[in-house]
Amino acid sequence: MRSLSRILICVLGLLITNNLFSQDSSVHFSFDKERIDGKEVLLKFKAKLSPGIELFGIQRSASDPLYSNIHFDSSARGILVDSLFSTTKEYQEFDSLVQDSVHYFLDSAVWQQKIRAEETDSLLVKGSISYMYKKGEQYLPAEQDFRIFVQPETMVAVADETDTKELAAQSLWWIFFTAFAGGLLALFTPCIYSMIPVTVSFFTKRSKNKSEGIRNAFYYSASIVVIFTLLGFLITVIFGPAALNNLATNWIANLIFFLLFLVFGISFLGAFNIELPSSWSLKADSKAGTGSFFGIFFMALTLVVVSFSCTGPIIGNLLVLAARGSYYGPLVGMFGFSLALALPFALFAFSPGKLNVLGKAGGWLNAVKVTLGFLELALALKFLSNADLSQGWRILDREIFLSLWIVIFVTLGIYLLGFIKFHHDDTLPKNDFDLPYLSIPRLFF
Repeated sequence: MRSLSRILICVLGLLITNNLFSQDSSVHFSFDKERIDGKEVLLKFKAKLSPGIELFGIQRSASDPLYSNIHFDSSARGILVDSLFSTTKEYQEFDSLVQDSVHYFLDSAVWQQKIRAEETDSLLVKGSISYMYKKGEQYLPAEQDFRIFVQPETMVAVADETDTKELAAQSLWWIFFTAFAGGLLALFTPCIYSMIPVTVSFFTKRSKNKSEGIRNAFYYSASIVVIFTLLGFLITVIFGPAALNNLATNWIANLIFFLLFLVFGISFLGAFNIELPSSWSLKADSKAGTGSFFGIFFMALTLVVVSFSCTGPIIGNLLVLAARGSYYGPLVGMFGFSLALALPFALFAFSPGKLNVLGKAGGWLNAVKVTLGFLELALALKFLSNADLSQGWRILDREIFLSLWIVIFVTLGIYLLGFIKFHHDDTLPKNDFDLPYLSIPRLFF
């Protein structure tokens, strides 16, 4: 009779569940390990139960009607020490369905197993947990595989520290080079590109000799780096790594980033300019001059304020990227961005005759700015997608997201081919037959 009851319970479980070994969210397992001494390690199997769930205990005898079991692979059976045991409260009651006493857990369960492992041993313990639990009037079976790594103690500490340092270093280098690339992009915006020959010529012609012109241009470049790096330093000090990381992963912050990037993108397309208060640039310009380092510093500050409509959106992207890095992310990012931005002013000061390689600041600069606007719109959708996934709104599913990206980049391609014009765009250059033509570099872009 008891055997028949067991069979009926198993059949009932198979009928109720779609898959015998599918894990229900009602029971969630986690695995851990702890070294006891130089020869033994304690493996921990932790089960967290949803409210109302009863998880049946480990089988004690062949007559147990309802039970769970932990099965170790054959490679691990030779290192097991003593029997599996529980450290959480186990309940016992008479079950009317099986007409027998059963042992079960509520809320949580922790099973532990000792194994032999020297401090220098490196082991992989594998196996599975076959368990049964009661959910309402249902008796459900399930299975969970596990893999627990036991590493040498000396290696674990060194490896953890090394991995952390390497990860932080890689993250900072990645932020630096990405920010440097962003600075190079900013150079090709109308606000910056047209200022390079004007500024370099100003220093070389107004200075008493060439060495003084080079020195003043170097001061100017260094001031740009100092201003932007100081901004990164202030952000790091004020917010700190935890706040920046939380800001980067919070769904509300991602929604705000989406709106900001949307505004930045529309601005780059030419709808409007994002500018700092004009009083700031006037005040900085009033203190500018070549008489001293501080005068040159305020000239650089004037450039930073005036060019904000072009650099602001790129800096916004950079700060979001840097927020996902380590404590020094904003500092390193702003240094990389400003270094790329300041480099041409210093280099061309050494060779003013090379300024002609820059070419004319024509309508192609606005094309670069519009292209950045399309990229901003694409990035804005990424942040909206993050918030959507976090909250489960499903307003931007994968198919919709990819479709919008396709529309954005196809439209960008049509724009670069010259079929779409925005407010500040020039007409395409004309050939010898007075017909507009498309340059080969623009075609490839």
